[in-house]
Amino acid sequence: MDKFKQVLIILTALSILTSSCLFYQNRLLQKQIVILQSKPAVSPLPTADLNIFPIPTLGFSIKIPNEIDLMVIEGKTIRLFKSGPTQREEAEIEDGLALFFSKHPLGEKTLENLINEKAKNDIITKIIKPMSKITLNQINGYTYTTKGFTTSANLVYYFFELPDGQNYIQIIDGSADPTTKTNFREISMQILSTFKFLD
Repeated sequence: MDKFKQVLIILTALSILTSSCLFYQNRLLQKQIVILQSKPAVSPLPTADLNIFPIPTLGFSIKIPNEIDLMVIEGKTIRLFKSGPTQREEAEIEDGLALFFSKHPLGEKTLENLINEKAKNDIITKIIKPMSKITLNQINGYTYTTKGFTTSANLVYYFFELPDGQNYIQIIDGSADPTTKTNFREISMQILSTFKFLD
């Protein structure tokens, strides 16, 4: 009879422990559902607030909202930037929209071979999403993703061959949104959806 009581006590303890674990997991799932439901939806960029920027030296145009800063760096790189609420001055992008556009020669390589070589030789960052094909505003290209340098933000690289067949555009999306309130990555994708080559 004593063994029966011991087995009964053990089974009761296991039952209580299992019930507690299930209750705890249920609470965690409910919190995750609330977080997902409370994440703000990305509203499309209002077309009336977009400015078209043709960039003849790089061979493309892009539409950006008024509140995004555009900077030309050494005549070869275009930087789009908007600081988020927790971005520190003079720091790597921790909270904000950051898009970089630059033009590069293909040389004797195909775009795919050049990007594979570039990805293999990148010793600074770690590739976390391998190269794949992408279509952006009906333009075919390639993309891969690396871990950010010092922040948790990932860097998404895009590559598109220019119609001249001799150059390509590299786009780096380093947008970061630690608060998940501004959706900078989604806004950058909306901006990129307006990217097109000049005629």
